[in-house]
Amino acid sequence: MGPSRSAAGYSRLPQYFQDSVFSKAPTTRKQFLVRCGTLAAVWNLCYGLALEGRHTPEEMNVLIGKLGVLMITAELCLSSLLWQFSLHLRQWPRRLALMSIPLNLYLWYLYDHGNILEEHGAFNMLIFFMIGVPVNLVILLLYIWQRAAGTWKRFATQFVIFWVIFVTYNYFALRRFAALLDVGFWGRTGQSACASIAGAADAGHCYREQCVWDKPSPWQDLLPVPQNFFLGPMTCAPIDAFDASIDEKTNVLTVTGCPSHQPTYLDSYFNDTRLAEFSGPAVSYLPSTEGWGFIDKEDQLSAPYNNLQLKVLSYVEHNTHAYRSGGLNIGSTQAVLVRCGAHEPKLIFRVSAAPPLAPDAPKPEGELNVVFVFIDAVSRRHFFRKMPKTVATLEQFAARSDATDTRPEQPVLHQFFRYHAIGLNTGPNTRGLWADIPPTDSTSGAPPIWEDFYADGYVTGRMDGVCEDWNGYYNKAHFPDKDKLTIPPRVTQEFLSFSCLPPYLPVGKGFAGNFAGSTSMKAHCLSGNHLGWHMLDWLQAFVARHEEEQRKFFVTGVFLEGHEGSTEVLRTLDDRLARFLDPKINTALDYNNTAVFVQADHGLHMGLNYIFFDNGHVEEVQPFSALLLPKWYTAKHGDNLRHNEDRLITAHDFWATMQGFRGETRAKKSAHGGRDLVREQVGDRDCTELGITQEACRCKVAPR
Repeated sequence: MGPSRSAAGYSRLPQYFQDSVFSKAPTTRKQFLVRCGTLAAVWNLCYGLALEGRHTPEEMNVLIGKLGVLMITAELCLSSLLWQFSLHLRQWPRRLALMSIPLNLYLWYLYDHGNILEEHGAFNMLIFFMIGVPVNLVILLLYIWQRAAGTWKRFATQFVIFWVIFVTYNYFALRRFAALLDVGFWGRTGQSACASIAGAADAGHCYREQCVWDKPSPWQDLLPVPQNFFLGPMTCAPIDAFDASIDEKTNVLTVTGCPSHQPTYLDSYFNDTRLAEFSGPAVSYLPSTEGWGFIDKEDQLSAPYNNLQLKVLSYVEHNTHAYRSGGLNIGSTQAVLVRCGAHEPKLIFRVSAAPPLAPDAPKPEGELNVVFVFIDAVSRRHFFRKMPKTVATLEQFAARSDATDTRPEQPVLHQFFRYHAIGLNTGPNTRGLWADIPPTDSTSGAPPIWEDFYADGYVTGRMDGVCEDWNGYYNKAHFPDKDKLTIPPRVTQEFLSFSCLPPYLPVGKGFAGNFAGSTSMKAHCLSGNHLGWHMLDWLQAFVARHEEEQRKFFVTGVFLEGHEGSTEVLRTLDDRLARFLDPKINTALDYNNTAVFVQADHGLHMGLNYIFFDNGHVEEVQPFSALLLPKWYTAKHGDNLRHNEDRLITAHDFWATMQGFRGETRAKKSAHGGRDLVREQVGDRDCTELGITQEACRCKVAPR
């Protein structure tokens, strides 16, 4: 009998070569080559198709499901290929074949390692590893387990027992996590909040008329914690070698611990040029940006460089000076970088008293100061996942809105169970929150809320951890005199330039992303501390300064710790935010005359939960919100706010509420359905009435 067709196909190769490469018979060898070729082709095709980009987040959101399917398919094919190599090749060809896999991945990384919407290869590669490494470790453990069991029958028995236990545990875990989706402070839920107001006789109204959130299984809660464990500890290395401080009375900066003979170099942020050499410390002034014009502050998503960052760093390079022994008078400068040798520069800042009001300037009419802690991209459930200290602190010192036995000094905490986002990302949601602009309008502009308070005579402050000016990025039509380098300030104090500094934010948007900048999955570090801690230090100093000056103030701080794919960086903010809000620690924050918002604009639209699970899409439109008000203020306005905790509300309602804090005669009315939650009771509403499309709506009224 002659050789078979399959065997003949291999006859061109020497037999010793076939035997040294393959561990199977000729027919199996041919099947092996076909399988491997097919798997390699499919995984490369799917991975390449998954690199498809778009120009806007809205366009990308439409594509996200397709990209997720392509990534999973590519992952399964590559994992199958890896195990084909591992199980069916002999030692030396197996090594070569396995080495080809990281080489293949590296070639894809070279092809696209971008961090922008059009080119997002770095993010794809990260997701690929976050899925592939755990999956293949599980397969490896199963393989070792099967070999240790000895027989397939014994392994199958053990596996079935394990699987029953595993599925049972996760079933009850998912039920427990699903039950937590509605739970807020003190264990309250949306239904219990509504029923406590409606009364037992009409409690059913809460279920008949109010919308109900979609509740897909929260698979997110079964994922490993922390998801970014492979990036190391979430800490920032302190700068202890030297220190510096500013004397507020004399404006003198004093540096200690840095030898006067220590050589200190100033290198360009933009290239390898060495700009200057100093003996001893050097001081770089950071710019105050309140009066910067559109030319310096304008930026857009598709630009390769952050325009504001370029202008800030150019200013720093041109305003770095030698430190003088005994102190350096920095004048009215509010923030500096102190340089000493090869150490990372140390950020030193202060908040000076605001200029007095002109005699003919308007005087504030509102009764309260306003502090707005804005945490981007954090859902209500996710706040409770990652901020346990802050939650515990608020529950300890604040009073429930339905409590009757409160102390006079206790602020009342209001939580909003049906706060629904009006857009996919920061743009439409903050345009509604800060300026009452509807999500259907992406071109017009309007004065942001802090400009209204500024016009009323308030001291206003803005701080942003993302190196962008909100007007210059999201509200361009409102920005005045676009051809001028400087404009009359419309905010009293602005702290932006610190967030533009390397190494926190690399120069060039292509170098920021998953491992650097405001969306990094690593700890957001600058000058020996978490960026968010610097921001809360500034916020605390702002409040203390203007409380001391007995000036009414409105201040916002925009935190980006929640806006990253691993969902873990938010934890780094927890301890410091808890201390900022605790009146026993932060004695400058007077809850008897201040409204304090802790609020997000939307939930997270990054990471595994959003890409692969429907729960991520529900949480994306379910942002966190809590409002602390003095007890006397809530008593003055009745039960309106408590009633509204369980009503469907949006960013427009919070804009109208902040307008109400300006005073009744100065408050603007919302043109887009926003209601002052303190002074008005919100009725039964649905998404359509609030401009939320049916496709985007995840809180639906049951059919009557």
